[in-house]
Amino acid sequence: MISQLKFMRLGTKIKEEYIYGGIILILILLSFFLSFRMLLPKFKLYRASFMEVTKKEEELRVKKVTLSQIKRLREEIRGVEDKYRGFMEKVISRPESLEAIKIITELIKGLEIEFYSFQPLPLKKIELFSYKSDNKRLIKSSFKKEKDSFFIWEIPVAIKIKTNYANLMNFIKRIEGAPKFVKIKDIRIDKDLTSPFAHDARITVSLFSLSPLENREER
Repeated sequence: MISQLKFMRLGTKIKEEYIYGGIILILILLSFFLSFRMLLPKFKLYRASFMEVTKKEEELRVKKVTLSQIKRLREEIRGVEDKYRGFMEKVISRPESLEAIKIITELIKGLEIEFYSFQPLPLKKIELFSYKSDNKRLIKSSFKKEKDSFFIWEIPVAIKIKTNYANLMNFIKRIEGAPKFVKIKDIRIDKDLTSPFAHDARITVSLFSLSPLENREER
């Protein structure tokens, strides 16, 4: 009887332990479930934040690339503007022969050169490029408009002088180093039999202008 009683008590104790263990396990699972339910919104918020950060990082990378491209384009534009300003300093302000004669006269100062004449020649319109032709559009010349083209005016002047070879070479050097674009188009030298050290020379030079002609017919 005693042994049976002990066995029954032991069985009851074991059952109680199982019951307590089951209750504890249920409480643990319940707490885990509740904790997971409570943490799930935070996990979703963290995931959304992570995705937003990733998106912003990608946008930042794209903006950095764009800013780098903008900086490069600004530098290129600045370089083009500098070249354009330098080019504008090389051409005369108005497409008039008188302006060209003034510049040539300045180049001759200080040289022993005797002038016979200045002869302005007809202006020449030189088309550098056409906006439409650059866009690969075919244009009939009869319908071509001036606004569709970019051109410069060539201002040729023929001068007759008498001088020796040394002064003539100095004059040519001054033309080559002139602050404006001055191009020698033609030069002819005739020996003067009455003066062995002096020669007659006919020189045709051209200057250039970007300014449009006003109240003047195109020649």
